[in-house]
Amino acid sequence: MRRPCQPRALPHGKHLRASTDTSPAAARAGGPVVGHLEPRASRLDPRFAARAELALALAKRYREAVNVSGYVIRSRYLYLRSLGDDAVAQVAERLSPRVREIVEKGVLETQWYPFDDLIELMVTTDETIGEGDLQMCYEMGRFGCETNLTGIYRIFFRFGSINFILKRAAKAFRAQYDAGEMELVKAESGFCQLRLSDFPRPHRAHCLAIKGWMTRAGELTGAEMLDNHETCRASGDDNCEWTFRYR
Repeated sequence: MRRPCQPRALPHGKHLRASTDTSPAAARAGGPVVGHLEPRASRLDPRFAARAELALALAKRYREAVNVSGYVIRSRYLYLRSLGDDAVAQVAERLSPRVREIVEKGVLETQWYPFDDLIELMVTTDETIGEGDLQMCYEMGRFGCETNLTGIYRIFFRFGSINFILKRAAKAFRAQYDAGEMELVKAESGFCQLRLSDFPRPHRAHCLAIKGWMTRAGELTGAEMLDNHETCRASGDDNCEWTFRYR
């Protein structure tokens, strides 16, 4: 009785794959008739390499996608409308169809929108109506602070300190954005510092609007803002931070 053929040993480091070669030649060569092992190419087939790279790029883009609540976009929308019908028409003409629909039909506060829509609305408004230097985005932030503060929230600003207000605002950040963490990293008499971390897609327009919101919030508490300093990842800094000195 013939002993079963044993698979041949392969050099160290060779990749193996199953074969279904049932030819007599394969049997004479000393390998199993069915399911013997043979070397496999170690490199990815070029035909699939491009597809793999594209899939990785799309996956990265998906992971970096950020959404913002309609609550935030609505304040930018109201700011634009406060500039008059002509301003609205001029900006709408330059917007993409999706963002133009937001301007023409209004914003749902309970709906989430792509962060890109917020940036497009802010930057296009600044380029069309402003000077194109993004300083209008700072004014949008100030406007949003006042617009979104109604009823009981104004009581907090009237009787709370600026550190108390900004600490609460930092905690509320994730209610408005589905990425990033805002933290009050230092707070003492006459000084406070906030930092936005883990936000995958920083933009200068966004950071300026946050600065405007915080500055106006401090003013509404009755504090006199003496100085403020800002760093922004979109400008090449290591962190997005805002530092305020007041009395």
